[in-house]
Amino acid sequence: MKFVISDIHGCYDKYIHMLEKIDLRAEDTLYVLGDVLDRGPQGIKIIEDIARRQNVILLCGNHERTAEEMLKLYSDSLSSGENLPPEFEEWLRHGGASTAREFICMSPQKQHWLLQYLDSLPCFTKKKFPGRSIFWRTPFRKSGVCFTKRSFARTIFCGANRNTRFSTINARLS
Repeated sequence: MKFVISDIHGCYDKYIHMLEKIDLRAEDTLYVLGDVLDRGPQGIKIIEDIARRQNVILLCGNHERTAEEMLKLYSDSLSSGENLPPEFEEWLRHGGASTAREFICMSPQKQHWLLQYLDSLPCFTKKKFPGRSIFWRTPFRKSGVCFTKRSFARTIFCGANRNTRFSTINARLS
């Protein structure tokens, strides 16, 4: 089975609950269309879990790209308590504070690993399934996430908003 999810935003418990709910097995594939980081308190923990799984493919969303850029440029200032530039402060206000807190608690080796991992993430993937081809891309480059011709995807939506409920949608995309 193929599954697609996006916008987990640091909600580790909901992420684990979703994995249990879909009963993700070794022969399944889960595509995560970005926005794992920021807002919720455990985005990096989710990234670490995804990196350990052979059947989960993470595409780089705008939150991953922004976190990578901000942490590469300003991690020394963050650790030392120096004044941070306005763009970093803006990222913190727009959800990055939770990611920054998690990041500064990591060892230098883990910080380095995370930045390399984020840098390696693709922003799109194209997969062939019997009788169809699907192209997914994250929306931070241009609008739209999924383009396909006569394809089916079982999509799991979840969000960081506490009012968001898990829902499963069988979607025919055209």
